[in-house]
Amino acid sequence: MRDLAHATREIKFNWKRTRLFDHIVALALYELTVDAGHARVMSTEGRRTSKYKPKPLHTVELQKRAAKFCRLGAEQTMEAAEKLYQQGIITYPRTETDLFKPEEDVRSYVEEFRGNSVFGAYATKLLDGGKYRPPRNGTHTDNAHSPITPRTSKDPKDIGDDAQRKVYELIVKHFLAVCSEDALGQQTVITVEMGTEVFSARGLMVQEENWLEIYKPYEYWSAGAGTLPNLQVSLIAVRCGWGGAQCDVGKNAYLRFVYQRKQ
Repeated sequence: MRDLAHATREIKFNWKRTRLFDHIVALALYELTVDAGHARVMSTEGRRTSKYKPKPLHTVELQKRAAKFCRLGAEQTMEAAEKLYQQGIITYPRTETDLFKPEEDVRSYVEEFRGNSVFGAYATKLLDGGKYRPPRNGTHTDNAHSPITPRTSKDPKDIGDDAQRKVYELIVKHFLAVCSEDALGQQTVITVEMGTEVFSARGLMVQEENWLEIYKPYEYWSAGAGTLPNLQVSLIAVRCGWGGAQCDVGKNAYLRFVYQRKQ
């Protein structure tokens, strides 16, 4: 979102008619829409939804996430994790367990990161801001080892090996996410009227990032047209323009505009 004189954001809206096969009628509607010059928000409808935080980390999940987020192969990931374990920085990395035992003081593991230069602010928010939540445990255990968990608070920059640094940062972010609240949002449909025509956009209003805050840039949450702003009914959108098929017969058409929030 660019910060101009007013808050602005470009959103793509789909035409309610979807498509029209009469070229002359389509052209007439196109001209009426463009001549209107602005759109009015008619309604915003939505339902609450959540993006669940991850479960505690086991070996296979570590390998999957390291491949996806860090571009590390399984062997490279495990080699880096083994070396971190040998230095006492993380727990044993070869485990099938994705749940913490009831007697484990998981909150004390978060305490380790309170003064960390990178993760400390988030850890403190969990502990002092009432945001700490017990892990959402999985169902697997090898009855020998706990989930992969950081044991030593370090600044990732102090880890010289690139692969070890990436794996450590992923493990810490994952663990703090495990101890966070689920992300909260609203699946939303925004309907606007421009001239005589109606357009709608489906997307997501993220209301509370929670665990997603610490998991950046690995995880994000979007749907449909992406993250939608909190628009109010009767809000006027400006700088409207017809896009896509430019009224070609039989083609889908859509409205693209930049909304302007009145200050």
